[in-house]
Amino acid sequence: MSSFSEDIIEAVWKKGRAIDGKDPDVYRLDAAGAIIKKDNRRVNTQFGWEIDHIFPKAKLKDAGVSEDKWDDLINLQPLHADNNRAKGDDYPGFTTEKVMNNETFKNITAVKSWKITEAFQEKIKKHYNL
Repeated sequence: MSSFSEDIIEAVWKKGRAIDGKDPDVYRLDAAGAIIKKDNRRVNTQFGWEIDHIFPKAKLKDAGVSEDKWDDLINLQPLHADNNRAKGDDYPGFTTEKVMNNETFKNITAVKSWKITEAFQEKIKKHYNL
């Protein structure tokens, strides 16, 4: 498990989407639309989140990318802990499990499939010289 500085944690947090009517320093949405809470960086909680490697570390390792580059900010995003577990090492397509229910301001289970955009895939390839 990677250990991140407070500066990186803050920069990754700010990559989450602000939620209308909620303090963005407390709550944000992850890439799948699940609510995350800034001070809740742990699993098995309603708003728990983790720092996700968009292009998984295992794939970076397999591609021969130096380990000191795996945690580059371009490759990090805040992701609800359950969504991170569901995503695993899948790339560029992946599945998530949690989304926000707008009426109750709670996360609910809703399995969704996603694909990293071609533009971002190209950015990652260029960044890591793949």
